[in-house]
Amino acid sequence: MKFFDQENSSRSVAVVPVAGDTVTLTGTSGTANITVNGVAYLATFDTDFDETAEDFKVSHSVALGLRGINVAVVGSVKQVDTVSVTGASGTADIAAAGGLTKLLTFNSTLTLTCSDFVTANAAAYLAVGIVLTSSVADLIFTSVDAGGEFAHPTITNVSGDLAGTVANTTAPASLLVFSKKRSHIVTERVIVTIANVSGDLAGTVAGTFTPDFNIARVYQISISAATTIAKALNLRAGQSVRFEITATGAFAITWNAAYQFAGGTEHTQTSTALDILKGNYNAAADKVYLTLEAADVKA
Repeated sequence: MKFFDQENSSRSVAVVPVAGDTVTLTGTSGTANITVNGVAYLATFDTDFDETAEDFKVSHSVALGLRGINVAVVGSVKQVDTVSVTGASGTADIAAAGGLTKLLTFNSTLTLTCSDFVTANAAAYLAVGIVLTSSVADLIFTSVDAGGEFAHPTITNVSGDLAGTVANTTAPASLLVFSKKRSHIVTERVIVTIANVSGDLAGTVAGTFTPDFNIARVYQISISAATTIAKALNLRAGQSVRFEITATGAFAITWNAAYQFAGGTEHTQTSTALDILKGNYNAAADKVYLTLEAADVKA
């Protein structure tokens, strides 16, 4: 079903099936098949997610390129773990990075205790790929490399009451993004799946759709995976846009902050039906203001 209004009827209409085209890797070992538009390519875990993603790109970019598909490694996230130290006396063992164990000794305050530990051990942790810092009573462990992964730290009391808790603040991640080489043609999408082969290497698949107002301002979008609708390209003051969205299956939609919704609440997409959103670009605010024109429209 297609909807037009007088304002937009003369503009190009883009019919966009949005499938997953971004893979976030998970796991610590083994292999997985990443299938891109029907052809499987093997990913092998190597040290951390970033290395794994880079190895995949090096191994398969030529073969993918011959099929007109780009692969990029983007959006890498560093692992961050925090040890919150407690107590007022004694010592504790802190272990991280697969067995690197160092002694924490209380020194008048928890702030000094943590800063002393950093001074004494930062170089040793850096040598195994971890940046060690402190903030008041917290010891903060951060991977040097984006996508880098290390064993979560532990803290064990040795004497007195010095101890603490461990929070795994940020999990590491590396994203493999697949796109058609002629990516300016918005109807050309890449369909990607990932399946474990050995070990626990796996991943999640999502999609990103970036409207281009030079190509179209009426978008008939079908979504079947977790999808981010990115900030539109080639925005100009006063431009109007219309999204006609149908979502099925295990979908989820995240709108970029460049879209503002009436009432301040992001639109919740109806499942297995058509929702129509209409809006205009405000250059001063650098936002596209959207309102819901129709919801749950049945074919």
